[in-house]
Amino acid sequence: MREHSDALVLFGATGDLAKRSLYPALHRLENKGFLAADWRDSETGREAKYYSLTKQGAKQLEVEDENWQRLSAAVKLVMKVAR
Repeated sequence: MREHSDALVLFGATGDLAKRSLYPALHRLENKGFLAADWRDSETGREAKYYSLTKQGAKQLEVEDENWQRLSAAVKLVMKVAR
């Protein structure tokens, strides 16, 4: 995986995990409008699909981060009480 300015590029993700999990997840995010994707020539000369976060995706990322922070704080509290 390489970062190129504001885009994410995946190299060598051809295995079963990529086909069954990674690419379907990227396609779902693209279909929801959270990611934009386009094909470009990579630094190696191979054509690669570049993914970038859209404005809508950035907003959703903020929502998900806030949710994660609340959940994480709750788990920390439970763990602290359990000790």
